[in-house]
Amino acid sequence: MNKTWQIVFGVAVVAIAFGLFLRFIYQPRAEEATATTRMDQRLRASARYYDEPLGFVPDFEFDAHTGERFSKHELKNKVFVADFFFTQCDAACPMMSSNMSRVQKSFATEEDFKIVSFSLDPAKDDIQALSRYASAFEAIDGSWYFLRGERDEIYDLGMKGFMQAMVWNEGVVDHSEKFILVDRDGGIRGFYQGTDTKEVGQLINDVRYLLRKEERIQREQAYTN
Repeated sequence: MNKTWQIVFGVAVVAIAFGLFLRFIYQPRAEEATATTRMDQRLRASARYYDEPLGFVPDFEFDAHTGERFSKHELKNKVFVADFFFTQCDAACPMMSSNMSRVQKSFATEEDFKIVSFSLDPAKDDIQALSRYASAFEAIDGSWYFLRGERDEIYDLGMKGFMQAMVWNEGVVDHSEKFILVDRDGGIRGFYQGTDTKEVGQLINDVRYLLRKEERIQREQAYTN
């Protein structure tokens, strides 16, 4: 094979290899990344941009920091925000709870708004630990509830019900830092980074929007009736 044919053959091999790379490696990953980006943009979007919820929160019932049982029934016809934490977390949880306290203060007199925080380490987070944590972040009685239950039930609710990522690995907890906004019908309306003050501000605006939206619907229904 002369030198010219060697060059042509080499170019052809490179072209074929590049084509295979595009077809079987780059394109599938690019499509996957694009789909992930679209989903991420949707999950980050404001509650007001979607007529239909992203999903619905299933029924649950756990022990609250007050010592009473607390179920989804207590949230009927309420707008609420949920998150997942544990009291001995020294990373994101304190910042998340501080920002959640900010959310609570924005709706301190709003009876139709609630907050629920689910412990991811119920073995250590007994009622007394949750009660101390609630006091540390100035949780208002009847407004912000800290819940504990069987670990498998909590993780199942978090991953399947609230669509959050969380892992328990030999006592080490890795969990989502999102705040989840839920409407009066139990429909999930948005996810917000709980450690980001700007996103928490957007969450507050969206909570206000949902509360006023439902009030407008009720007034319109009362007027037509």
